[in-house]
Amino acid sequence: LAGKLLISVVLAAGFVWMFQRGGLPFLPTREVVAHVRWWCVPAYAGVLLLATALRTYRWVYLLRAITPVDNKRVLGVGLVGYGVILFAPLRAGELARPLMIAGEGQVTFTQATGTVAAERIIDGFIVSLILLAGILSAPTLDPLPDHLGTLPLPIKAVPRAAYMALTVFTAAFAAMGI
Repeated sequence: LAGKLLISVVLAAGFVWMFQRGGLPFLPTREVVAHVRWWCVPAYAGVLLLATALRTYRWVYLLRAITPVDNKRVLGVGLVGYGVILFAPLRAGELARPLMIAGEGQVTFTQATGTVAAERIIDGFIVSLILLAGILSAPTLDPLPDHLGTLPLPIKAVPRAAYMALTVFTAAFAAMGI
């Protein structure tokens, strides 16, 4: 456990260093926080909790297609898995959920992992649609910036990446449906 914790801390420190070096602060400055309306924080927390609850409950329906499952157990495992996603590196919680739910024996690890993959495809498809809608409805800057913060990231690559992501997730969604 100590080795895994050390790896997690080193990875987290690396990400913080990378963001700071690239001009994306890990924590907002006092000036930025001063412009946030007080009600936005509890509103965001409420929406985040609702979205997490709905995403977790969605897993019940995906698992039910395989076998009858205990809703409370699936919700508990799902919430623990999302907690692991927040604290473990590289979204390890995506493997924690299938491992925990397969421990009961109703669903195999492979079946549970398949449902998690289906969730990621659904999420990717929906987020790609939302991103594309945002890009199409937002006013275009001309010329586009060639950096994000101090990172040399050309913003003109974002629409192309959005179309590519939508294409990939649409194909995966269609294959999953077939």
